[in-house]
Amino acid sequence: MKHFILFMASLLYFVSCFASNDSIYVCNKWCARKDTLLLFSTANNVIQIYSSAFKPKDITVKSLDYKTLKISNPEIVGDTLTVLAMPYTIEKPMRLAIVNNKTGKIIKTLFFNAEDIPVPAARMGHILTTEAPRMNILAQVSLKVMFPGSLYSYPYYIKQYKFKARIDKADVNYTVNGNMITRDVENAIKRVAENTIIEFSDIKASCPNCATRTLDNLRLKVK
Repeated sequence: MKHFILFMASLLYFVSCFASNDSIYVCNKWCARKDTLLLFSTANNVIQIYSSAFKPKDITVKSLDYKTLKISNPEIVGDTLTVLAMPYTIEKPMRLAIVNNKTGKIIKTLFFNAEDIPVPAARMGHILTTEAPRMNILAQVSLKVMFPGSLYSYPYYIKQYKFKARIDKADVNYTVNGNMITRDVENAIKRVAENTIIEFSDIKASCPNCATRTLDNLRLKVK
């Protein structure tokens, strides 16, 4: 009977530990896929850790590859433990350990990959091609910032742009403050001939705590 009780206690402990591992949810706030452990070099990485088995004050985080992955001191925001992370390589995975503050033992080890982020680019709404039907173009309401081929999703936004088109052998130019497609721009798109290229230039973009930068011109053929 004594051995049976010890066996059951050990089994319950094992199940508890397994459940604790499965009940820890981790994501990079600025990665578009929350199920992907990915870090971005020279970019913002906010690692958020939530657990249904542990309170934030009961756990901490440490880098197991401190020469290639630096992290800030953890902070508690509501029911989530948050830490800033900076990778110093994209050549190999980097490990973060979630540690039980009471026992000092590692609860879970996370393996992150890293990648460089491309130069941001402007796009018109959801259009990712260099040409589109007029109806699709007119359905867009604003210019947006994207990182081509990357999951990086830090909240960049367009501050201003210039619009240029040629209508009836004359150039039409508008300067727009903000990212919205204005009524003037919309009317110009309605009037251009088929296969005309409209152009957005002097595109200014920024983000929280970022300096304003100028993006490459965006050209789009109206089909």
